[in-house]
Amino acid sequence: MHALETDLRNIRRVADALSARLLPLEKELGLAQAAEARIAEAVRLGHPQRYAVASGLRPQTAADEKNRPSQERRHRELQEQYDKLARDAQG
Repeated sequence: MHALETDLRNIRRVADALSARLLPLEKELGLAQAAEARIAEAVRLGHPQRYAVASGLRPQTAADEKNRPSQERRHRELQEQYDKLARDAQG
């Protein structure tokens, strides 16, 4: 009988140790499942495709920013010419 009680205590100790290891794993599994659901929702909404388009536009935007001052200057010049022509046309 003593050997059975010892075995039972040992088995309970092992079960408690395994249970303690299982709890964090169950928590991690829940987090992983939630992340998987968020990823599926993002894919469904088309976020990866939008990101790809935006990534492709970034170099073009950077290049456009370099040209912006000269384009704005040219716009002002043309606007001034237009305004002058409009004044001249009105007499």
